[in-house]
Amino acid sequence: MNKHLLLPFLIVLFSSPLFAQTGVIGGKVFDEVNGESLPFANVIVVGSSVGVSTDLEGLFELKGLQPGLYTLSFTFVGYDEVRVPEVRVTNNTPAYLNVGMKANSTTIGEAVVKPSVFTRSNDSPVSLRTLGISEIERSPGANRDISKVIGSLPGVAQGVAFRNDLIIRGGGPSENRFYIEDIETPNINHFATQGASGGPVGMIDVNYVREVDFFSGAFQANTGNALSSVLRVKYKSPRNDRTGFRLTLGASDFGLGAEGPIGSQGNFIVSARRSYLQLLFAALELPFLPTYNDLQYKVNWKLSNGDEVYTIFLGAFDVNALNLDANETEQQRYILSYLPEQDQWNYTNGYVYKRFVDNGYDLFVFSRNVLNNVQTKYQDNIESEENTILKYRSTESENKGRYENIRQWGEYRVSTGVGYEYAAYEIENSNTISTPTGPLEINFQ
Repeated sequence: MNKHLLLPFLIVLFSSPLFAQTGVIGGKVFDEVNGESLPFANVIVVGSSVGVSTDLEGLFELKGLQPGLYTLSFTFVGYDEVRVPEVRVTNNTPAYLNVGMKANSTTIGEAVVKPSVFTRSNDSPVSLRTLGISEIERSPGANRDISKVIGSLPGVAQGVAFRNDLIIRGGGPSENRFYIEDIETPNINHFATQGASGGPVGMIDVNYVREVDFFSGAFQANTGNALSSVLRVKYKSPRNDRTGFRLTLGASDFGLGAEGPIGSQGNFIVSARRSYLQLLFAALELPFLPTYNDLQYKVNWKLSNGDEVYTIFLGAFDVNALNLDANETEQQRYILSYLPEQDQWNYTNGYVYKRFVDNGYDLFVFSRNVLNNVQTKYQDNIESEENTILKYRSTESENKGRYENIRQWGEYRVSTGVGYEYAAYEIENSNTISTPTGPLEINFQ
């Protein structure tokens, strides 16, 4: 054989197994009330004949799936059907699902099969909209930003086009509440506005998001102080075979993420991102250079008795510096003359303990969030103590605790609980203004 033809032949021969790789969907099916495993539950890929049954521990695994998005149907005698849409399958990362099923008290009689497109929520049956990862990624102009996707829904408006201030049916941006899993997270945007909830760029890495529940009314009882809307972000279950890494290059940032098991009972998700907008703004000779960084993770641990403990962290460090080299035009010099430099950091850290009993569970939630905002401005942008005309610092912090008691008796579900919240606010402001008699310094704390 001609040696020039041999090389392409070998490349095709050895690369063909790579293109033949298929994906895997695995997971566990359990009773959502008491956490008990459901053996021999049916798991079916909707629209196909592919399906399996769970084992004695409620575990299942679907193999040989081509990369793409799948909808799974879970059925079990005495339980309502559960459909999980938009499960993403790739040939290098297995998808893992934790599926809770709700028992029903319907007497078994004639079996009638009816297709169900929508899942009805008993907690909020009229105002819930669930967004899958595919819808978030396909939303035009959203740049995979959850807040921007929500802003395109009916009944939702945004204050200005370049910020994520959500206005639900005329309410204010501060009237919305955001949750990651069960932990309230006040700030989900970079360069957050104090007293509101918006910012130009979202902090949540959607690569590790399973779905987003958006309530525009009829909120659940455990979402206190919500006036306009409630947004719940649910992370996907990490892969349980080994640790996998992901490198992402976005329109304005790049990031590194990882997910995988911790021993036999735990797992984790972690993601860190940094923007490169400052490089683009410098190339365009804009007078300001924004830089944002964020870190988020979830660590989950299953206890030997079936109880669950997990912690979540979401934090950001944002800097808006002045580009003093961009001063050639009158507009550039005007912006540089009044725009301050800004340093801002914030974080939310929470811990959840979920204890299962025979007919329900207890939920203990503890969290802390802090927002620190610093702005400085110097006369003629010459940095020195005597040229300081603005020195502003404010810090908001909240410590929260919540206990929920969930019990189920047949069709009746009773939720009770109690909450605790301690909030603190500190401010220091020094401002020098020009008057006909000379500069006037104003200070307050």
